[in-house]
Amino acid sequence: MITKTILLKIKDPDILKFKLLRQEYSKSLNSGIEYLSQQWPNKTSHSQLYDYLKEKTIIPSSVLNEAVRLIRSRWITFCKQRKLHIKTSVPHFKNTVAVGFNNQNWSVRKNGCKYSIGFPIDGSKPYFELALSQKQKDTVDRLSTAQIKPGNGQLLERKNKWYFVATLNFSEPEQTTGDNTVGVDLGLNNIAVCYDKEQGKTKFYSGKEVRFHRTKYASRRKSLGKAKKLDCIRKSKTKERQWMKDFNHKLSRRIINLALKSKAGTIQLESLKNIRTTAKTNHKQRQRLGNTLHNWPFDQLKQFVEYKAKELGILVNLIDPVYTSQGCPKCHHISSSNRNGIYFHCRACGYRSHADRVGAINIASRQPRDVVTAS
Repeated sequence: MITKTILLKIKDPDILKFKLLRQEYSKSLNSGIEYLSQQWPNKTSHSQLYDYLKEKTIIPSSVLNEAVRLIRSRWITFCKQRKLHIKTSVPHFKNTVAVGFNNQNWSVRKNGCKYSIGFPIDGSKPYFELALSQKQKDTVDRLSTAQIKPGNGQLLERKNKWYFVATLNFSEPEQTTGDNTVGVDLGLNNIAVCYDKEQGKTKFYSGKEVRFHRTKYASRRKSLGKAKKLDCIRKSKTKERQWMKDFNHKLSRRIINLALKSKAGTIQLESLKNIRTTAKTNHKQRQRLGNTLHNWPFDQLKQFVEYKAKELGILVNLIDPVYTSQGCPKCHHISSSNRNGIYFHCRACGYRSHADRVGAINIASRQPRDVVTAS
């Protein structure tokens, strides 16, 4: 089963009702935490906490049940951290917390070309029109079939706009029968180099944009550090993480689209173990950025490629990257002298190419359990 979340924008929200529901929901969460702290170290069951909060709130019982589950989950985590002597504070929920719904309490319906979503608010279950992209419409249309089952949902506000975050559970498709393989070499100068084994074509994804944003954020944090603006530094790190996640999402989608265009049944990625020590930076990069480039979330990119490929029935193999950029793809001669920076020149057969392209070719050609040693 594949789990995926989609963000559904509510076209005409009832802002007053939404804000009232969220306000009561956050009050219930904080009241529940306060009640558990008063009862500690005695254990409190789900029904006891539910009965206590039921007298203090006007939110629907189904929403209150989700609130109780969230309260108990946060409280259990807090108790475990305290038991391990980890410094932490008592959980507290902001007024802007997202309102939770279980899979039985929200539904989407279609009326002609219009889509609307319904969930309990004040004892009733009103429906609100959605503003969806064509891709979202195609996904929502599959909710009525056995291909997708709804999971939990959340109502949240972002920049004065209201959204419903829907969790969807997909049944895994059958494995693609395509015999073609796409090899992906990961690095710093070129974030990803993809090689189509069948057609012999190579696609380079440059790291210039990454380096630009890394330089910008690193320089900004350096100046903020001198000014002792710690909150601004934390916000800068959050913005950088968000940008990196968005970039990884887009890059993984490009890799998947390339595999679909090539009719590939398999994507072979280099294993990311020890990549921070094997990925080298030159003197100019270290002078400008230090080790900033090595903070690149390679594992996050791998996870995005894996789940998107799994959704389409494409197999993802992890390949040992040892000697992939030093071994000749034609005569298989391995030597460190074969590579000089981005240039590859085999000393045995004279084969020449881009070093990252050679890495992608070797990754596409290997098997997951292959062990390569230098002769």
